[in-house]
Amino acid sequence: MDLIIENANIITMDDKETLLSGSVLVEDGIIKSVGKNPKRRNKAVYQVIDAEGGFLLPGFVQTHIHTGQTLFRGMADDLELLDWLSKYIWPLEAAHSEKSVYASARLSMLEMISSGTTTFLDIGLVHHTEAIFRALSESGMRGIVCKMLMDKSSGKIPGEDISESEKEIRYLYSAYHNSENGRMMLGIGPRFALSLREDSLVRSAGIAKELGLIITTHSSENIREITAVKDRFGDSNIAFLNRCGILGNNSVIAHCIWLEKKDFDILKETKTSVAHCPSANLKLASGFARVPEMLDYGINVTLGADGAPCNNNLNILNEIRLAALIHKPRVGPKKMDAKTVLKMATICGAKALGLGGQIGSIEAGKKADMVIIDNRGPHMNPVDNPYSAVVYSSDLSDVRYVISDGRVIYKEGRHYLWDREEIVRKAVSEKREVLKRL
Repeated sequence: MDLIIENANIITMDDKETLLSGSVLVEDGIIKSVGKNPKRRNKAVYQVIDAEGGFLLPGFVQTHIHTGQTLFRGMADDLELLDWLSKYIWPLEAAHSEKSVYASARLSMLEMISSGTTTFLDIGLVHHTEAIFRALSESGMRGIVCKMLMDKSSGKIPGEDISESEKEIRYLYSAYHNSENGRMMLGIGPRFALSLREDSLVRSAGIAKELGLIITTHSSENIREITAVKDRFGDSNIAFLNRCGILGNNSVIAHCIWLEKKDFDILKETKTSVAHCPSANLKLASGFARVPEMLDYGINVTLGADGAPCNNNLNILNEIRLAALIHKPRVGPKKMDAKTVLKMATICGAKALGLGGQIGSIEAGKKADMVIIDNRGPHMNPVDNPYSAVVYSSDLSDVRYVISDGRVIYKEGRHYLWDREEIVRKAVSEKREVLKRL
């Protein structure tokens, strides 16, 4: 747990946007110093990592993930959102077992780690949420796992009564919230406005506020969706969620593509964060979120890969690059610069999850969640601007070390805590079992 990272080009992502070359000292999982000559404890034994001039950054934070969907990668291609959900995703989720959810969650985390993700917000599943916590406990990552809420329905839709959901939320809260040195946290994830009655949404917001939990949902992702919400509830998606008490500084809303003018005001006034998922928005043909306008408006925007069936991977480096590129043709080349997008993937994500004082930047006193990205490859050189090199040039092969809570969990293709081949093998096997049940 005590380590020294030497010979690093440190991209701190702190408020001063400090860039420096030097070392970082970590003791008991906490960053103790950032600079040239760290002062070590007497008689302490340190693991020394030579970054060899590579970029040392805060671990990436993904604010919208579906770990329970990763077994379904490639099974729902080339569809728009509501057909994608009703014809494939909901029936597949309903066919999950505890074992298949566990296998899916492990595969998800294995993949996220390899791209430098150390923290994630998982909107979860209606059933078998505890299996995701089991996987998180083993992974070494930091995560907020949400109990997903969907009202009970007929057919192959995985719903349940809100009273049953509340019982499980309170059990999971007592069993897992803030456990393992604060690495594991519980959240609440009402799926989206069309999957719950208004009273269920109001009740979920009340539970989140009572227990001090993050609440997350999908909103304004698809034209058919927002039309249906307005027809049913008489207001925009964002305004309706605000009426139910869902929005606030403990809320992360995924997508937010089709916003009305008043929705911008509501998001800003309630201090609600937005999770931008560029790959999923493109693949489902949902549209282009007005991220530059949200940022200009003072709305906190973060990044997430969403789910493997609508992406088809959980690689945060893909989302970072896309977020920097896809908006430029509309708003101009100076918008969405590399530094802005890297903030979205680090400190902005941490703040959205209520963890800005703990992670998201490399500063003394924060938890040691970090990633080392090799900058020696031909595709990275010559290096002029470190932000640009990471955002526009780096790829999975450049991720050398991933450190979570002061512990090395990944090094040059090797996962320290998990057997990659065993996890992939079990995932493939459990997918077959899901299809049999389906």
